[in-house]
Amino acid sequence: MSPKQHRLEILNVLHKLALVYPQQEVPEETVEMYVRLLDDLPVDALRAAALQLATTSKWFPTVAEIREAAFALMEHQSGLPSAYEAWQEVMRQAFEVGHTGKPQFSHPAIMEAVKAIGGWRYVCMSTNQVADRARFVDAYEQLVQRARYKERMLPAVKTLAAKLSCQLDQLPKGEDDNE
Repeated sequence: MSPKQHRLEILNVLHKLALVYPQQEVPEETVEMYVRLLDDLPVDALRAAALQLATTSKWFPTVAEIREAAFALMEHQSGLPSAYEAWQEVMRQAFEVGHTGKPQFSHPAIMEAVKAIGGWRYVCMSTNQVADRARFVDAYEQLVQRARYKERMLPAVKTLAAKLSCQLDQLPKGEDDNE
């Protein structure tokens, strides 16, 4: 889909949303800002989010509400397991393949969380599953939260953040003034 077609699809979704909220006038400048801030979303996710919000929101949804609904729907479709479901996978794989085997997980974040708490061998050999589960859940939730944050960031914000990061890397390293 071309950028122009994508823009027209977003406008179509916004127009249909406006029909659901006839009491609220949406100025043209607002519509233009919505289009710019929703441009990175897949149209199907945007349509589904608009349908969901049209049935749950009393007022015309904000950009933040639309984005949140779209990302929640996409995440639901991605099959990302909850932290406790992920831990169940870890325990099942530990039982099935053991510490010498290569575990297969439904999502890469699960293995990342395993690595964060000490690695596959550690998880399989540990005798303190209660503590390991708590540490795994914390690590997994942090990894998922970080991934969500990056995924939901607007492309323009990602670009600015990358530029800022490069500028910070170019700053001179601090030296001890007492020398």
